[in-house]
Amino acid sequence: MDIGDRSELSLLDLDDLLTRGIEPVEWLVPRVFQRGGLYQVVSYAGMGKSLLMLDISQRLARGIEGLPGAAIPDGDSTSSEALTVLYIDGENTRRIIMSRLQEMDVRGLNRLKYASMPTLLPLDTERGGAEFVAHVRHVQAEVVVIDTLSRFVEGDENDAATYAALYRYALAPLRADGVTIIRLDHTGKDQSKGARGSSAKNTDVDGSWIIRGEKNSSRFMLVCDKDRTGDLAPVVPIRRTQEPLGHVATMLGDSTPPDGFLAVDFTGVSDYSRSTQKVLDENPERVREVIAILDRIVGEDESLGFDKAQACLRGEGERVRDGVTKAAVAVRKRRIAGT
Repeated sequence: MDIGDRSELSLLDLDDLLTRGIEPVEWLVPRVFQRGGLYQVVSYAGMGKSLLMLDISQRLARGIEGLPGAAIPDGDSTSSEALTVLYIDGENTRRIIMSRLQEMDVRGLNRLKYASMPTLLPLDTERGGAEFVAHVRHVQAEVVVIDTLSRFVEGDENDAATYAALYRYALAPLRADGVTIIRLDHTGKDQSKGARGSSAKNTDVDGSWIIRGEKNSSRFMLVCDKDRTGDLAPVVPIRRTQEPLGHVATMLGDSTPPDGFLAVDFTGVSDYSRSTQKVLDENPERVREVIAILDRIVGEDESLGFDKAQACLRGEGERVRDGVTKAAVAVRKRRIAGT
């Protein structure tokens, strides 16, 4: 067989690599996205994943930290220079994008290459994948964001072959170039199972993040659903800021509940009301978050009731469902009373 015209295998010199040791990680966002990695970020529609990724993208393109508050692990580094980011957006119009960037109050975005509603061939086809790779190489993108994945493939979302073809034709060549790829996707009815459709979506990524929280809340969490490298944070609490619009990591941790969260398993506790117990079983993370906010504002004030709690939360710019606030108040009172 004549293999003279084929690409080389790029064999590793293992002895040399072992002599030099493991290289420190270069992060785009510490404990979230490594340079050269392939990631997915998934959530229900309307949770703000596009807004979060636009913010991170514009910051990387301007050469500043991708997510303020994200601490760099000892010995690792982050890029100190502006990166060329190609953002492929199949969901948001030009008007929406401009409105969000204006709220972020940013300028100097020549390194952010943004394609809104592009007419691309499906990326899970040989021609479509080749053309996409050519576009990325043409703009010399170092980071590619695909928003949302389902807009750019033609195969059945439940068919593993769709994502095998996507990886082969569009993603693998970019990974070989050292490009960081972040693709956005929707969760199914059971959010704990990650991205909807075929489980093959999860097989090729280095890391998968699920956004958990309440719609319209200024606080939510990135929860790590897959970590091939072992370097990612299990949970990243994030606060969305206003004036200017942006995002801040409030903690990058291991297994420690962040910002005063109660390390309590609420499930199966029978002495709360039925409605409160339902909220605690279904959304314990949000209840813990609300408790932490109230603790910061009023301390150990046992007299705090529902109305005052809602007023405190509104003053912090938080939109919290009545049931969640009632559950948080009930848990606080029992904790303070020591029962």
